[in-house]
Amino acid sequence: MDKRFRTSTANGAVVEFGLVRHALLAKVAAGIIRYEDVCDAHPELLRAAKNLGRKTGETCPICRDVEFVEVTYVFGSRLPRVAPVRRRARNC
Repeated sequence: MDKRFRTSTANGAVVEFGLVRHALLAKVAAGIIRYEDVCDAHPELLRAAKNLGRKTGETCPICRDVEFVEVTYVFGSRLPRVAPVRRRARNC
């Protein structure tokens, strides 16, 4: 399975989130779960994606007609404390 969907616990067990994701997508495709119940993006995240996000070229596996957008947040003790710093990524 894809390593992006794996994590290890303190005792060394491996949790395979890819299996959970696949099962959820199958339930949505079968009509058991509505896609509105699965898509739960916060309004602030949607605003950030619209204004600051970077297109990935992948379509959403839930609604299948929206392109994924990547939003990166940076947190740290040396950043300004007034508000989160959000900037567009520079094109390389």
